[in-house]
Amino acid sequence: MNLKWSAAFALLFIAGCGPVEDAPPKPVPTNEASASPAAINPALIALVDGTMERSKTFRIDGDLRPFWIVSGRIENHSDMELERVTFRISINSKASSTAVDTATFVVDTDIPPHSTGSFKREIQILPPSSAWGWSYAVVEAVSK
Repeated sequence: MNLKWSAAFALLFIAGCGPVEDAPPKPVPTNEASASPAAINPALIALVDGTMERSKTFRIDGDLRPFWIVSGRIENHSDMELERVTFRISINSKASSTAVDTATFVVDTDIPPHSTGSFKREIQILPPSSAWGWSYAVVEAVSK
């Protein structure tokens, strides 16, 4: 009798009636790219009440341009929630009306549609020794 049961058990095991595993199903691969954040038209983003003042921070090696603190408010005039905006600050010589130096910085902030948020960032930029002014441009605006 033992031989009969052993043979039946061996036959069931070979046929694939082995132990049950609680493994999750394997994901089915897809060819779709993951959804990336949508770009917002840069014309719908504005920097208001912008200020730029000299920082007390300085370096003793590497990039020796002075540090400046840029602050202000970002107005989101789009219908999407803003997650990140990239600005370019340009220093312009008043004598020649040309850009002397530029700096790019990113502001990671969540600003709901048709709302305003504030920011403060430190940049390195070198203004000329003569009269100068500064301007900004929105390089990129990304929705949440």
